[in-house]
Amino acid sequence: MKHALSLFLLSISLFNPTVRATEVLDTKIIETYVDATYDEGDSAILRTQFFSKPDNQNLEFDLISKINDVEISVHRINDFEIFSTLEDLAIGSYTWAVQVVLQDKRLATDLKISLTNFANRISEIDTELLDATDPEEIADLEAERAELVELSSTVQDQLTKIRTPFLNPITKTFIVE
Repeated sequence: MKHALSLFLLSISLFNPTVRATEVLDTKIIETYVDATYDEGDSAILRTQFFSKPDNQNLEFDLISKINDVEISVHRINDFEIFSTLEDLAIGSYTWAVQVVLQDKRLATDLKISLTNFANRISEIDTELLDATDPEEIADLEAERAELVELSSTVQDQLTKIRTPFLNPITKTFIVE
């Protein structure tokens, strides 16, 4: 009964912005996993598991993941598993912050695909610019690159606007020795 009540309160909170997820008592929505220590040069896998998903199939939980206040990419395995990786860790202390957001699934997917396509094309242009010698070709590539950077910024702003923070950020720290 307690579990059913918690799920009911969670479903209400998804459709009523005045009810916050932190008011849903004893419902575990997310767990984050990272080792406490790593050796210099190691790779870290930062894993997040959701224990619930929105009742509305058009919505999904997603993450904004940051290491020491710098956003890092996340990779969705399925509706319940998301991970990030950090390669070749340097000695130091790290804070991993995770912000759960609620977003329109289809629109967010489309915007993320656009961002990936823009980033790939910008990378291709950067490579082409290394070999380009013709001033007109360089100017065209630089103009295309500037346009893609601007479009990417606009799409990132749209993605930010469709995301609603759902829980308070969760933080974990780890050290590299």
